[in-house]
Amino acid sequence: SMRLIACVYFVPLAQSLLFATRYYVSPNGSGDGSSWLAANNNLQKILLDAMPGDEIWVAIGIYTPTDSLDRSASFVLQEGILLYGGFVGYESSLDQRDVQVNKSILSGEIGEAGPADNVYTVLFSENLTDATCIDGFILSGGNSDHESLEEGLIETSGAAWYNRYDGENNKGWPIVKHLHFEDNFAYYGAAIYADFKHYSNFSVDFNFCTFFDNEALFYGGAFCIVGDYDDLGYIQFSNCAFIGNTAMYGGGLSIITEVEKPLIRIDNCIFEENFADQNGGAIYCPGRITSNHEIELVENTFDKNFPRDIN
Repeated sequence: SMRLIACVYFVPLAQSLLFATRYYVSPNGSGDGSSWLAANNNLQKILLDAMPGDEIWVAIGIYTPTDSLDRSASFVLQEGILLYGGFVGYESSLDQRDVQVNKSILSGEIGEAGPADNVYTVLFSENLTDATCIDGFILSGGNSDHESLEEGLIETSGAAWYNRYDGENNKGWPIVKHLHFEDNFAYYGAAIYADFKHYSNFSVDFNFCTFFDNEALFYGGAFCIVGDYDDLGYIQFSNCAFIGNTAMYGGGLSIITEVEKPLIRIDNCIFEENFADQNGGAIYCPGRITSNHEIELVENTFDKNFPRDIN
């Protein structure tokens, strides 16, 4: 009877693993996405079709979240999806990828050439955990320039990626590796806006990511993190580069929170030629950095950030 009980409990797990699907996406594909030869060209559709545990392999090329002129369109990354770029379109394992050479681009460039009519936010997500992964993409051309100027809207914040938590009891952040954010504009968080205003106890962990020439009118040329709770979580950047980003506050990173001691660790990163009109050329963390216990900097390079590296 013990053996019978074991069988009963293991069947659901086996089924969930058994039915995980891998989808293949390529710009010229016309198939159902079941193989490279039958690749699908509609990444937006595949992202909506995929179920938790599924993988999506995306070949070199440019992908936009809509074929229309709808500026409100975004790719939506859902919980439990493993999204990988950097393929040529023949690989059979992840370690065959070369994400530096094979550029899988999530682009906001719709309509006429130039940013004016681009999508507000290229990628949107909410309440994700580390069961989700995004790895091996360039995100560019998001333009969160809506006239309202109100902070925290998709139309004004997080032009490349807007990620929020709405109070659900999820923890974590998707696994993020090998992302390159370039030429995005927003009022707040030009590359990424992370909204934790209704959530606590999260962790943010970025590995091997680059932020290049992103511009925010107000906060966070590359990345703006906003949180209200007392037990705000853990923020880590490892092996990342922030180069040539601009904002009024926090040319590179802007971490805005009422927390006395956010745990921030920045490890082996480069901050170079980031510019703030007011404070924090590289990093802006208003009024909170008083000791190494609050922001831990390990083996980083700060060079030519203006007006100063950290505020």
